[in-house]
Amino acid sequence: MKRLQTVFICMILFVAFVFACSSFSSNGERMIRGMNFDFSGNLPLTFRVSSQPNGKTLIAYFLYQNVDCYFLGVNQRGHFCTFQMVPNRYASRTQGKTDLSLFSFWEDALKNLPDYSEFEEILSTRRLKCEAGWSLHSLMADAFGNTYILEAGEKDNLITRQEQSAIALTNFYLYDYLQIPPRKIGSGFERYNSILKKISEIGEIANIDDAFDVLETALQTGEVRSELIAVFNASEPVLYIALDADLSKIWKVDFLNETVCDYRGFESPFFLDFSQTHQFSEKELSSLFDKK
Repeated sequence: MKRLQTVFICMILFVAFVFACSSFSSNGERMIRGMNFDFSGNLPLTFRVSSQPNGKTLIAYFLYQNVDCYFLGVNQRGHFCTFQMVPNRYASRTQGKTDLSLFSFWEDALKNLPDYSEFEEILSTRRLKCEAGWSLHSLMADAFGNTYILEAGEKDNLITRQEQSAIALTNFYLYDYLQIPPRKIGSGFERYNSILKKISEIGEIANIDDAFDVLETALQTGEVRSELIAVFNASEPVLYIALDADLSKIWKVDFLNETVCDYRGFESPFFLDFSQTHQFSEKELSSLFDKK
């Protein structure tokens, strides 16, 4: 528990003034999720694979001051979990006996819960909190269409369940916005609108290319950059990833076959078996690309 909290505290302190990242969940014939992880600093990313009660679980993170800073988790069962920044609105809230760390709940839900259908019941007697006075929120979805946005409020949990075919999350409190829209409410509002507009234009997201088209509308290429663009087909389950804001090269993480391989844009095929590999880095994958 202490290590997990330290992980996220260090992450927050590093990216506190970036206020980036975008994600979405689309429920239909295929359950498709996506995320742009945006930040400045160009730190190398690492992908850790472990065996958990929910099967193979992958967590994406970067190293900061010798601490692993998580931002995305997916698993073999089809769970998809993000962490994204929101403004520090509830730093002065008092602690209570029913407080539950959002960070520890995130990890437990990713690794242990078979599905997310009982989130509201589980959290009905607990109050989510973030550490160190900072604030994150999370999009958490399973393979059965149970998708939630979890946010820690001043007195109560701010829980938004996906009721429509799609939902998006950027860097403002979605719960507050949905109470009295439409208005510009905070950081990421343009990205939020562009994602939902693109999904509306496409209709049901039927394939991976549709999902990347959605994320491309929120792509950042300036000082704050989309260092990772991830699409997860929870129905398969397969994770597709592009790095460094470059959608021309996409690689594929197949949980059932326990492999990482090229999907599109590479001159020659590459292959990495992670059945016995606990983690692999962006740098290691790049070296596979460079050899070709």
